[in-house]
Parts: sequence; structure tokens; C-alpha cells
Amino acid sequence: MKSNDYHLLPVLERLIATGSISETGRQLGMSAPSVSRALARLRDVYADDLLVRAGQTMIVTPRAKSLLPALRDCLDQLAQLDLVLPVRTPRDFRGDIRIRCDDVFAGAILQALFEFVGREAPGLTIRIVTELSYSSEDFRSGMVDLEVGGRGEFPPEVIVRPVGQDSLYGIVRPDHPILKQTIDAARFAAYPHVVSSTQKDFEGAMRRALAMSGLAREIRLETPTIFSAAIATRRSDLIACAPGVIAHDLGALLGLALFKVPLDLPEIRVSVAWHSRLKSEPAHQWLRNALIAIVDRKLRSARDQISNLVGA
Repeated sequence: MKSNDYHLLPVLERLIATGSISETGRQLGMSAPSVSRALARLRDVYADDLLVRAGQTMIVTPRAKSLLPALRDCLDQLAQLDLVLPVRTPRDFRGDIRIRCDDVFAGAILQALFEFVGREAPGLTIRIVTELSYSSEDFRSGMVDLEVGGRGEFPPEVIVRPVGQDSLYGIVRPDHPILKQTIDAARFAAYPHVVSSTQKDFEGAMRRALAMSGLAREIRLETPTIFSAAIATRRSDLIACAPGVIAHDLGALLGLALFKVPLDLPEIRVSVAWHSRLKSEPAHQWLRNALIAIVDRKLRSARDQISNLVGA
């Protein structure tokens, strides 16, 4: 085995012990495709199948069984000596990393992230996971490795790193009648609204702020994403709302106008979150640091551009 394959030893030990790709991935914080690729490499190294499928399960080959005692001794000795397996550079990273975020926000950061990862860690594959459903089990099962957004509540074992703040903006067609006069809470509530099922975190605060002025808005349409909500405003009097970083890109892409929502609302806290089991995993640690820097730059850029656009 070459030195740059030493990081596969814990994977091999878990594969032999569990006889399962999915269980190995769960225990080591790896995706199933990443474990499968590690197994393929290990098969080349040892010139043996190591695990073979038998119906719905996998069984360990005699060669693999014979490796287990020495393999565990080796890993135990490394642990006792407090040795670290050879440090890998980003170019050595392999596997999939799943990021959950809004689809429009994904588009806003993906070019910078793709170029950076493609240049520094071409062996990593980035997968964007839909925001349409949330579950605390997504982090625990490995369905989600990182999450970017403004959600405020996470399971206790999830680490949350605040990146910046954002404000809520209205999105309308450029000739919408609301733009012809000063926009206040009453005019904002007078027009029909479209909401997306992925942006409901803001609904409670908006409803309370309107209620304090004796107002309520009429939600005429609900869509699965903020992108489809924005499209619905292009030929109607509907108003959609989104954080500035998303609203700015939607406005530029679809030719829509923006305005600051005229309500006393708390700032939206944008964060990057990950499960604590991935805290020290080198590839995840490297990527999340890059992601945090990219998100921070995007927030600052969007804030400056919106300020110039609407005087916010």
C-alpha cells in the first residue's frame, strides 16, 4: 500500500467489521459513493474483492478476514502513539459533499465554489440538496453535510457558524403600481402576495409586524421555491419577498424590481451549519472554510449592489 492510501485503513477496518457500505459511511461520516470509491481502490491495492454481494447483503472474503487482526493492531498502535496518518492536500481529497441551500442562492455562489474546488480539489464532487424538506435526520444520516441559509433552529449536535446578516426585500415587476408612490406598510399589505414553501421562516415575523399596525396581507399563491414565486410576479400585481442576496439575483435574472420591505423586522442571520461528527474531517473542514469565505463575499457584494440600486 502506498503512503497516499493510508487514509483508507479506517475505511477498510469498518468495511470488514460491518460488511456494509452504508453502515461504514454512517460510522465514518462518509457518503455511500465515497465508501464505494474507497472500496474500489482497496480492491486494487489488495488484488481481492474484499466484500462481495450475496443477495441483499455483502459478505467478507477470506482475504479480508485475514487482514482484520493486523489491521486493528496497526490502527491501535497509531492511536496509542498519537500518530496521524499522512497529511493530505486538497488535491488528495475524494468523495461527495452535499450542501443544502436555496436554489437561487446555490446559483449565486456555485460559480465561485465550482471554480475554487475544481482548481484546488478536483477529486471532490459538490451536490446541492433541495430545501423542500427539512429533517434533523438529514445531518445524522449524511444526506446533508453542510447547510447554508437563514434557518434558526438545528439539532443540538449540529455546529452553526454565523456568516452575516441580510434584510428582507420585496420583488415585483418593474411597472408594478406599488413603485409609483412611497412604499409603507399599508401599501405593502394592500397588494396580493405569493410565498414559497422554502421561505416560511419569515412569515411569522411579517405577520406580527403587520398586525401591530392593524394590517394583514392576502397570500394569493404558494409555490415550491422562491424562484417560481418570483416568476409569478412578472405579469401580475403579486409581491414576493426574499432575503436581499437572493432578491438581487432574481431581480437581475428576471428583470424584476426590488424594494426594502417597509416593516420593522429582525435581520436575517445567514449561517453555515454542519454535523459535529464532521468537525475534524479534513475535506469537510477545508470545504466549509472555503464556503464560509465565499458566502461572506456574496453577502457583502449583494448588500452593496442593492444599496446602490434601491438606496437601502
